[in-house]
Amino acid sequence: MSIDGVPFAAGATLAVDDGRAFGQGPCNSWTGKVYATPFPEWRIRDVVATELACDHLPAEARFFAAMDDMTHSAVGIGYLDLVDQKGRAVKFVPLVP
Repeated sequence: MSIDGVPFAAGATLAVDDGRAFGQGPCNSWTGKVYATPFPEWRIRDVVATELACDHLPAEARFFAAMDDMTHSAVGIGYLDLVDQKGRAVKFVPLVP
């Protein structure tokens, strides 16, 4: 994954199912509600996360802040790109087992 074109080495995941988004940040698991209609609009709100400390908390804060800014999505085979109206982007690729 990358944030604003920079690889996000700390790692984070995003999954979406039945109107909920969830995943693992660098330190904490998280969940929130997805507002994605009409497509391609995109928002995650009401995010809650566990409260574990680790060395990557600043990176996790950047991840959550970037996700909060995203307003639109582009989805295709093997990717999910989230963007805002200022040109910021969070890009995900599928996890390969």
